[in-house]
Amino acid sequence: MHPERWEHGSDYGSIAGQTLGASADADHPWAEAGQTYGCGRDALCALVEHGVQTRSWRRLWLPSYFCEDVVAALDSLPIEILRFADGPWSPEPSIVREQLVTGDACLLVNYFGTRDRLGVETEGWPPGIDIVQDHTHDPWSPGAHCSRASYAVASLRKTLPLPDGGVLWSPLGLPLPPAPQLTEAHAARAAERREGMEMKTAYLAGGDVSKDAFRARLLNSEQSFGGGQPSAMSKESRALLDRLPIADFRRLRRENHRYLAERLTGSTTFEVFHPQSSTAQGCPLALVILCPSQAAREDLRRRCIEARIYPAILWASPAAHDVEADVAFSSRMLALHCDMRYEREDLDRVVGALLR
Repeated sequence: MHPERWEHGSDYGSIAGQTLGASADADHPWAEAGQTYGCGRDALCALVEHGVQTRSWRRLWLPSYFCEDVVAALDSLPIEILRFADGPWSPEPSIVREQLVTGDACLLVNYFGTRDRLGVETEGWPPGIDIVQDHTHDPWSPGAHCSRASYAVASLRKTLPLPDGGVLWSPLGLPLPPAPQLTEAHAARAAERREGMEMKTAYLAGGDVSKDAFRARLLNSEQSFGGGQPSAMSKESRALLDRLPIADFRRLRRENHRYLAERLTGSTTFEVFHPQSSTAQGCPLALVILCPSQAAREDLRRRCIEARIYPAILWASPAAHDVEADVAFSSRMLALHCDMRYEREDLDRVVGALLR
């Protein structure tokens, strides 16, 4: 990274031009039986339509703390959407099983890659219930590998430097929807995002690229993900997925998360979020910190951006949301990136900016 172009966080740049051999560690939980999609939202929407048509799904339970863009996409499908109170502060999903009836499907989320107990056991659920697990924040976790859910989904581009990609599989070996075709709309979307990632890499290296130019492509493509007919993953991303050193990526993310947590724990202006469900085998998506109020969070976020540090908010809960704990957490949280892009000197710079 060129010293004058240093930044932390936000979208991945491209690594497609780097020398990558065939990955020797791509032990995917879905093995050969998984189905790739253009994004995780496509995979989940295709699954819900499949569940309605083939498994008599009538109601889909979603956790109250969840990405509202995904909820909006599911609202257009012929199924009743219900919410149960659940969030990352709970060690395991808090769905009340007595609420469930035959024909229900229930989505359980591994929040931030730190919750590995996702109801993999089969006992205690009412008959005729399908459990769907969302492993987006750590698709290669032990919980994903040993899952006994009916179905599992993940967005791959959240943890990997891919322009697009999502996956659907059935840990129980249940039939999946017909394999999707690559739509023209998604192919164009993925190509635009790929170009934006390549431009970002060139920009960070000091090339003659404007930040506004690559940001425009990344923002435009991001806003159009998950719209329209579910699509297959682009061929370029599918080929790159098989060449990525996923085990190394997870190791670096875990080490960086631990380093940031150690350096930032004890701050008097925010607290490091240490979920009770965190395990040594899991791989956190990012380091989550909690500010004392929304105003304090916005002030810290502004200071970060001024220092070219771009934390994420996962996710924004509407102020009118029914679950007060969701709004309280959402309004105070920031997620600091700790992935394989960063070395210790980068993390030290982040620590210095946050603790000054």
